[in-house]
Amino acid sequence: MGEDSPPISSYIKQYIKEILLLSLIGSIAFTSTLELFYGEVLYSKHLSMFMIFPASFFMFMVFSMVGLVLSAEVDIDAAPLLIAIIDGRYSEFRSHLMSLFKSFIPVSFTIGLIIYFTSVYILKDVLPIFVTDLSFHELIFLLASMAICEEFIFRLCMIPLIIAIIGSKRVSTIISCTVSAIAFALVHTMVFTMFVASPSEVGIYSALLLNTFIGFVLGTIFMEKGFEASLLSHFTLYMVIKLLSMM
Repeated sequence: MGEDSPPISSYIKQYIKEILLLSLIGSIAFTSTLELFYGEVLYSKHLSMFMIFPASFFMFMVFSMVGLVLSAEVDIDAAPLLIAIIDGRYSEFRSHLMSLFKSFIPVSFTIGLIIYFTSVYILKDVLPIFVTDLSFHELIFLLASMAICEEFIFRLCMIPLIIAIIGSKRVSTIISCTVSAIAFALVHTMVFTMFVASPSEVGIYSALLLNTFIGFVLGTIFMEKGFEASLLSHFTLYMVIKLLSMM
């Protein structure tokens, strides 16, 4: 952080409403994902969502503070939609939202189609993990929750942190998007190997490459239009891939 930068406390005061709202959204998404995936296991260990929620709220508060404060430090417009609506700038909010639906959502839809049809021929063993016995509304809620949690970690928190560490935004933008994309891909590939009994070597490397590509695209969208854009794009990708795989 530069010598002329405002103190961190001033950024926290400036974005306190955004931090609290993002923390609430993130913790709801996290506890909902746990409930859908591991509800019975948690109940058997006498753990309830009321016990997990406070801890997850604190965790996402840290993610939100790191993301918003460091984004302000390195000149990233991290959450333009959220800030605009909290500040009462509704015309700006509508303008940002319309630009997302006109540009990034169609792009994400197209990428989702490409990834799905690529997966049909390359990742045949990964497609079964996209099929669930959840109802349609549960599936949508799960996809949204997973997208929120992943965007918090890999875009909102990780990218500004890497840029702040490196120092030069021009150089660190590509590096930060690449590193976050690789981290994103490694986590998803690990999940892939856990769900598939005997994944092929081609399947593992293809999953790694495809998820790295997805992560880099989402990182670029975050840098261009902020957290809300990468979140909506992520959710669109999930919807396209998972709904097509259920047909």
